[in-house]
Amino acid sequence: MKMKSNSKRRIRLPYLIFSVVIAISSMAVRATKAADEPIHLVTDWSHRHVLFSSPHDLMDRFRLSRNPRYAQQIMRRDAEQKDQGDGRPWRHLPEHYKDFLHGDWSIDMGTGATVGAGNYPAKFSFNAGTASCNDVVVYNTSLAGSSTQATIVAFDNLYAGLCSSAPSTDWAFNTGGTVVTSVVLSLDGSQIAFVQNNSPVTQATLVILKWAANAGTIANPDTLTAVTNTVYPTCTAPCMTTIPFSLDAGSSTMGDALSSPFYDYNSDTLFAGDGKGYLHKFTNVFLAAGTAFPGETVSSGANIWPALVSNNSALTDPIYDQDTGWIFVGSLFGTLKRVNAVVGGGAGANAIVKTDQIEVTGGNFDGPLLDATNGVLYLVVSDSEPLPAQSGGVSALYTFPVNFAAAANGIQTVLSTDGPGTAIYSGAFDNQWFLGNGGKMYVCASAAGAGNNIPTLYQIAVSTTGVLGTVSTGPALSTSTSGPPLCSPVTEFFNSTDTRGGTHPAGTDLIFLSVTNFGKQATPVGCALNTGCLMSFDVTSGATITSSTTTVATRNEAGGTSGVIVDGSSASAGASQIYFTPLVSMVCGASGTGGCAIQASQSGLN
Repeated sequence: MKMKSNSKRRIRLPYLIFSVVIAISSMAVRATKAADEPIHLVTDWSHRHVLFSSPHDLMDRFRLSRNPRYAQQIMRRDAEQKDQGDGRPWRHLPEHYKDFLHGDWSIDMGTGATVGAGNYPAKFSFNAGTASCNDVVVYNTSLAGSSTQATIVAFDNLYAGLCSSAPSTDWAFNTGGTVVTSVVLSLDGSQIAFVQNNSPVTQATLVILKWAANAGTIANPDTLTAVTNTVYPTCTAPCMTTIPFSLDAGSSTMGDALSSPFYDYNSDTLFAGDGKGYLHKFTNVFLAAGTAFPGETVSSGANIWPALVSNNSALTDPIYDQDTGWIFVGSLFGTLKRVNAVVGGGAGANAIVKTDQIEVTGGNFDGPLLDATNGVLYLVVSDSEPLPAQSGGVSALYTFPVNFAAAANGIQTVLSTDGPGTAIYSGAFDNQWFLGNGGKMYVCASAAGAGNNIPTLYQIAVSTTGVLGTVSTGPALSTSTSGPPLCSPVTEFFNSTDTRGGTHPAGTDLIFLSVTNFGKQATPVGCALNTGCLMSFDVTSGATITSSTTTVATRNEAGGTSGVIVDGSSASAGASQIYFTPLVSMVCGASGTGGCAIQASQSGLN
């Protein structure tokens, strides 16, 4: 009987593998049949926090294929293979001429307007891999909405050389509050969601909005009146509904200054933190139908929502892991927590689990990066706590498995012995990491060796299973400690249409980051002015960086920049761009002086 049982198992295994192959093949067939249909692509802040290294085997690939962000990552990184632009042979032009074709623009969104430090614009591409004048990029302004000031703005006709008027204000809305965190988009790009703070009680409110083209301008925005959540699913665009965050006994007036909303495409659920330490859950966000209306989950008993994650301590960006059903979120108490997406603050086997305190209280660390393939979390801090067998008072990276135990310390990788306790943001992996070859992570942190509080680029080796290795110190990016100057997040993108005149025949891998002040003018950085400075580095080769590693391009940006998003590697004229805002007002091209919404070329930042 035992031999017969083993024989059955041997027979079942090939059938299981065959079934997986058939399932994946079916998805490929459906994709092929839809080749002539537009493939929409969304890019927002969350796509740089939930990442997928190359699957290790067929089962990995099948598991990940259920995650829309995995499909989006593939489209984002591979779309250039399909694009032929507008039919003209742009791929065959010399690189310097393609740089000339890349348009850029800078639009005044109002005095003091900015997406904000560590925040990102959001972009909707009508057809992945093809630059379209229907593509839209959305910016929050961080300013209070009024009849003369937009809360949130979108631009279309993005590409000079392809679109007749680049750019155009697609729409601008006054939603009655102030939006100081990143926005998220629905998969079809027709709706957006964001958290705004409302006066006079500074109550955080979720806004869900259907937009319509040609609705308002930056200086004369369309002022929307919220409809009820029961009316919203059938309201005619432009329209919005607002859902105030439920409060702890009605006493929380701390709003939301750090926690961008995270949207789960599969369950149509959104998670966001607040300033008092509660994690909130909203359902039926974009796909509401019938009697299932958008709303916040408020419950007690076995499942408790909102979930009290960190009492009286503001939460950072929540990251949802589809495979485990856990939400990972940090707080200003310096711990990382995992919260079950069903149970929330409930007790039992799925109760909230938190790490040991890895950063000093009040430390402002970014939301974690999740490698969903390997189940590894990466967290960066700028002033570590002295835990057993770990260094205190340093800038460091920590790795945790997604199922970390209570009071876990994680594995510490020291970047610098300087621990200033200032804001620090997550790094970025290079293209080799995405290809599954083992690669590098790039992080900007303060370096003691160059004088305390000097932003410096670091390179960390990463194995195929997510283990961190050797740390290499790159160039100092600023010249003064006054302030001190800070770094932006690091953004990476591999562009196969950028061959650097044949230097990189398969394409070029670039990283983008900025410093808030005292950008280094001397080599190897070469900022134009000793102020805020945006810069890019070529990391294609993966060679060890040193203090003399040079930039590819720099650009003066007052006060440094927000996070940078990339629109792809289209070969169309004026495409292959990046989008961001400076952190303080400056001259915005010919549109005036104020808070600028900016598009610049990937290759030259011009």
